[in-house]
Amino acid sequence: MKIGVFSVKKYDREFLSAANGSRHELRFFELHLNEESAGLAAGFEAVCVFVNDQVNAAVIARLHSLGMRLFHSPEEIWEEIRGVWKAGHGITYARLEKGGLQWPCPTEDHPGTTVLHKKSFPSGARAPLKRIEFAASEETTSSEFPFLLTTGRTLYQFNAGTMTMRTPNVELRSSDTLDVSAEDAARLELSDGEPVRVRAVVTAKSSCQFESKRR
Repeated sequence: MKIGVFSVKKYDREFLSAANGSRHELRFFELHLNEESAGLAAGFEAVCVFVNDQVNAAVIARLHSLGMRLFHSPEEIWEEIRGVWKAGHGITYARLEKGGLQWPCPTEDHPGTTVLHKKSFPSGARAPLKRIEFAASEETTSSEFPFLLTTGRTLYQFNAGTMTMRTPNVELRSSDTLDVSAEDAARLELSDGEPVRVRAVVTAKSSCQFESKRR
């Protein structure tokens, strides 16, 4: 299968290059997938996208016009996945309706694996542990910017919800939140649920390889 991979970083390329071979041919693009760049997918059977890619109705229609298969339901997508993933082949929508299943679950009569590494690891009976030297973060606080921000995890949205907020999950968690410790909240005189404005310094490398519309 010939696959176009968008928004590729150096670490993605190193990891995904291992998949290049007789079964798949991957071509990497550093550009984000959007309405302007979708034409680059011509000649590919599929695309691989990441969180910063724009996969809206217009982009999907453009990809479909280029010959890519269009799935019509999440179950149809899952059937495609479990058809090539041996460890999850036994996990069907019908079985999930009756309760959760943990992989490996290779057949439809397999009960699932509640504890993944019970007697051994992929490397053998023991797993090596390695000590690494501490490396301080390059991000530091200052009197003007006294806090360090990091992404968290919630049950109903993935990271900041850049993709899952576009799904019915928004009914379960309608917005992102800024989680502040009780001590800092008291010092800043913040109350729970109060709107706040965050001002931050962001350092990033520019990408000037794609001729986008001027703003």
